[in-house]
Amino acid sequence: MDLFLGSIPLHQLNSVCSQIARHAGNNHTAKVADNVALYVDLRDRAFRGIALGVAALAWHALGFDPGCPREKAVKVLGDLRSNGPLSRNEIRRKHHLESKQQRDIVLERLAAEDLVRVDGQTVTAATFGEFVTALYSRPGLPEAVDAGDSA
Repeated sequence: MDLFLGSIPLHQLNSVCSQIARHAGNNHTAKVADNVALYVDLRDRAFRGIALGVAALAWHALGFDPGCPREKAVKVLGDLRSNGPLSRNEIRRKHHLESKQQRDIVLERLAAEDLVRVDGQTVTAATFGEFVTALYSRPGLPEAVDAGDSA
């Protein structure tokens, strides 16, 4: 049986994971409990991957309100990533942020998404590795569970 897994709507993920588990366990030696465990593991990992993928959109200043037009936030991030650390005042001046308050809101929101670090007057962009590491420690994302440890 061939499974088509093209662009499947999210609400069909349970059904697809069930089909994959049944297909993978269709060798007549697998126990029902093993098929159920495979289904649960596959479903949980798929949902975790989707949640991490959506959260990772923040790298491109998507999925959250940066406190200014998205284009400005993208330019601030690009500048920090390309040119290294900048002072808070340099960011305000170079990116034409209207006030210190607007600058602080933008920096606060970028920092909340683990995209920048603000140390006093210096703002540094997070590396992609630092950003991804921070994603895995965010509260609210499903915990990774090793099915081998639950037996």
